[in-house]
Amino acid sequence: MNNRWKIVEYYIYTRTKQEDFVLKQVEVLIDAPEKAKKLCHILSGHKGAFDLAKGRYIVDGKSIIGVCTMDLSNPLTLTIHEEDDTVLEEIREFVVKAR
Repeated sequence: MNNRWKIVEYYIYTRTKQEDFVLKQVEVLIDAPEKAKKLCHILSGHKGAFDLAKGRYIVDGKSIIGVCTMDLSNPLTLTIHEEDDTVLEEIREFVVKAR
């Protein structure tokens, strides 16, 4: 794998042979099962991949079962594997802070 990683401000850029893409990371708070369902529904409407992480645990952000296995009392890190910024506007109510 010839991936080069470089951290610039709050975005992580990676260069692959096929294309360049941007990963965005934000802290989200999902403190109720209804919020988990709503977030999964929003993320499922987008093509990109979304990872929710806390410590060393990472789950698919589109999976309601995966999201519900996380500790929802604390903020989680949402990694967005999509260039389109409309998802950030749609999940604004969940965002605690941008990384």
